[in-house]
Amino acid sequence: HSCSRTVCNHVRNMTDDMLLKLKENNGVVGINYCRSFVREDEGEATVVDLVKHITYIKNLIGIEHIGLGSDFDGISNKDIELKDASMMNLLIEELQRQGYTQEEIDAICYKNVLRVFKDNFKK
Repeated sequence: HSCSRTVCNHVRNMTDDMLLKLKENNGVVGINYCRSFVREDEGEATVVDLVKHITYIKNLIGIEHIGLGSDFDGISNKDIELKDASMMNLLIEELQRQGYTQEEIDAICYKNVLRVFKDNFKK
């Protein structure tokens, strides 16, 4: 789980080259909600900030390579808008507001990760 280093210059975020390699391998980047991954200043990481990363990555490598990697169990929720999973509707509403289709939202929320699981964890 990570975000775009072009949008937020954090060492753990993915460079464009890394994202392009991820696409070559048909992988998925799980967008992380951690403030330091999402924005460079000290402000709260908002759903608008998350959608900036999603949109950048979508334009670079395609919607089919984006998932959600919240890290709710590993980060503090004091400086993020999405405090827990009960607030996911805020991200969905922002994606809709910014023109994402239901098909794209479903891909981001579960279908892309499900595809990777099915492709790599066969019985």
